[in-house]
Amino acid sequence: MRCGLPTLCMLIAVTSLVSSPALAQNVWSFEARSLAMGNAVVAVADDSAAWLQNPAGLPYLMTCETSRSPWPSRLSATTDLGLEVDTIGVNFSARERAGRQGVGGGYWHLGDYELNPALSLSIERFGSGYGARVGENLSVGVAVAELDMQWDFAQMIYPQQSPEAIAIYSGKETIIDLGLMYRRVGAWGEAKAGAVVRDVADNMKTTLDIGVAYRTAGGLLVTAEMRDATDEVDGMVNLGAEYRPPQAPELTLLAGLADGDTTYGAGHDFMPWSVSVSRQHLDFATETAITLCASF
Repeated sequence: MRCGLPTLCMLIAVTSLVSSPALAQNVWSFEARSLAMGNAVVAVADDSAAWLQNPAGLPYLMTCETSRSPWPSRLSATTDLGLEVDTIGVNFSARERAGRQGVGGGYWHLGDYELNPALSLSIERFGSGYGARVGENLSVGVAVAELDMQWDFAQMIYPQQSPEAIAIYSGKETIIDLGLMYRRVGAWGEAKAGAVVRDVADNMKTTLDIGVAYRTAGGLLVTAEMRDATDEVDGMVNLGAEYRPPQAPELTLLAGLADGDTTYGAGHDFMPWSVSVSRQHLDFATETAITLCASF
């Protein structure tokens, strides 16, 4: 599986309708920053999509340094440029100023995407998450989301397939994720290790994601993760990097490998606003996404 949207849909179709729910449940991080970093987010989880990337990261949310709110927050909207379908992601996350706990929520929508003249797919996902510190260096979190997949392949079988047959491969499922994060900070920088058990109720397929991240004092962040580490569905390795030049900290340079596919991007802060753009060179397509974010 790849992190791009059309690519995801194509792979879902190719790998068969039976396995599609398990694959689709991993559509959970639609932001330009994470897409540009190879979608390696389990040990980062500090932007507005943290509630779903790893809810245990919510207490460590990146926020505007000048915010006077008791709950500094981030709100973002993302779209994929060039697609002939309505695609949008909206995410919100906030943390207590003292960093003891955090909350978030979001919505992701892929309109009727035509895989071929006989097959199309639409996906909606919305939910919320909560994370809290349980010690000086450890935090835990939980996210609950509803995933609604609607397949339309009525023209695939002649005569037209019955609504009952289509319903077998369409519908809503509730997904519960449990997250864990360990964080250490020192003069040398910041180190984090994260893990997320996705779909703990096994409504689609329970999987385990694990990752590590290290941010230097000089503004470089590097991260690596294993998605579906036990290879229940489709294991993959994602790598990512982010760099903020000390001489221009408002700029962000991003790069990564999403299971071997090249990703990159850039961002710019206009506090309290920021914008980021990602570019992904995937197996089936080259895709571009843009995110507008407000910190308050």
